[in-house]
Amino acid sequence: MPKKHTRQEDETLPDAEWDRFTRHLARGLTPPARLTRKVMRQVYASLPAGRQRRAAPLVLRLKAMRWALTGTAVIVLIALGLARRQLVRPTAGRPVTLTLVMPEARTVAVVGDFNAWNPRNSALADPEKDGVWTVTLQLDPGRYQYGFLVDGARWETDPNAKWYANDGFGGRNAIIRL
Repeated sequence: MPKKHTRQEDETLPDAEWDRFTRHLARGLTPPARLTRKVMRQVYASLPAGRQRRAAPLVLRLKAMRWALTGTAVIVLIALGLARRQLVRPTAGRPVTLTLVMPEARTVAVVGDFNAWNPRNSALADPEKDGVWTVTLQLDPGRYQYGFLVDGARWETDPNAKWYANDGFGGRNAIIRL
């Protein structure tokens, strides 16, 4: 007849099982479910009676917290996906051609609100080498301030602009409205 285990005997794990459990954890592996249940029963049984009652709700709270964090992560990922879609949305800009006559210039770039004032983003070209520099930009409807940067150092205001604004440095920016 098989030996009947008492609750006390069932909750005491042999050293070999403890070693097996800790080896799994040390390797970053999940121990088998049966072994985990045995270990957790022994840990729970080793708690004083008052702590046992408090330990059960803690496990439930930890599980609920895990689900809450998972849900929050999903919501954040969805929000980031929607935000990215809005930021990368293609624009239906209108072509705008800007021209500057500057025969002595070696390089000309247009800088303004539309390109974050970055001279590398919109270089003008003088294909005929006659000093007439042009660029065609695709701009959304709106109001933009801009100017030309000649040879990377000299600021020139567009003489063909209809409107101008103070640039805050004693000069002026050209304005284009679409």
